[in-house]
Amino acid sequence: MTMKKIIPFLLLTLVIVVGAVFFFNKSKKTQPISEQPVQLTKVKVGYMPFAANWAMFLALDHNMFENEGLEVEPVMFTSGTDAANALAQGDIAAHAINTFADLFNIEARTPGTFKMLIVQQLSDEMNNEALVVNKNSDITSIEQLTGKKIGITPGVFSEVMVKKAYEKEINFDQRTQLIKLPPQSQLSALETGQIDGLIAYEPLITTGLANDAIRVLDYHSYGRVKEPFPVGGYTLSTKFMEENPEVSQKVAKVLLRALEYGEQNPSETVPVIAKYTNLSEDIVAKVKQNESMAVTDLQQGYFDNVIKLYYDLGLVDTKIENANFGYEAQ
Repeated sequence: MTMKKIIPFLLLTLVIVVGAVFFFNKSKKTQPISEQPVQLTKVKVGYMPFAANWAMFLALDHNMFENEGLEVEPVMFTSGTDAANALAQGDIAAHAINTFADLFNIEARTPGTFKMLIVQQLSDEMNNEALVVNKNSDITSIEQLTGKKIGITPGVFSEVMVKKAYEKEINFDQRTQLIKLPPQSQLSALETGQIDGLIAYEPLITTGLANDAIRVLDYHSYGRVKEPFPVGGYTLSTKFMEENPEVSQKVAKVLLRALEYGEQNPSETVPVIAKYTNLSEDIVAKVKQNESMAVTDLQQGYFDNVIKLYYDLGLVDTKIENANFGYEAQ
């Protein structure tokens, strides 16, 4: 090849190479960069395996925390006192649910340890407690339990409430005994005659009726004390909130969103309750639920009235003043 032919050939090759490099670099820049994995913030939330805690179960099962950028670690508690202590220490960000008795007693010892996001109460329409007897029992009226053995769940709350609810029908001074039994042994104790009556809670009531093992003497026992009767609610740790304000806001939003979603789609609460309580969906579908409300929907002075009620009943030793437990997610 002559020099005259080589020079144009080299120039053409150079143009092709430069063009290829330019095109490659341009295409490389315009290609979408693969998304980096989002770093989730780790947080612990507590719950007890009760059907009433369905909003927490929905939030966990429907990935609602992850959608807010939270990697949640659920912690199951079997003791309300242990859960309340974990909340006070900031070991968990939130818990479903704490009873007012536990919360008020902790507040009396260490003020300002929690805020409430959702409250639960028992009403004529929505309640989960009843006075029951064995299906084959000769007892047909509440009055006949005077001098008998009545099963209750361990703790001061059940003992105080059964005496107050039935003080007109049952003479507790006439050798009437209150037998404290864990929920898992209550039905068998009723069946074998160890107790004559029982203050039962869901899902034990639904289970007992489904098995044709019990007869209900009186639904909604605590409505006799106050209607509706406040029992507790979803709580946030003040210590955790102070150390992690943005995360706490996200946790609160998730739980409120779960509450709203469950109220609009009640059928979707059934499988998640069954999952977290080890109950069959058939039983869960029949279980009566408590009434749940966001604190923003409460009337003014609600917490003051609840504190007075629990103090008058002797469920808390110290009357708390100037209570302001409500928490509003921003």
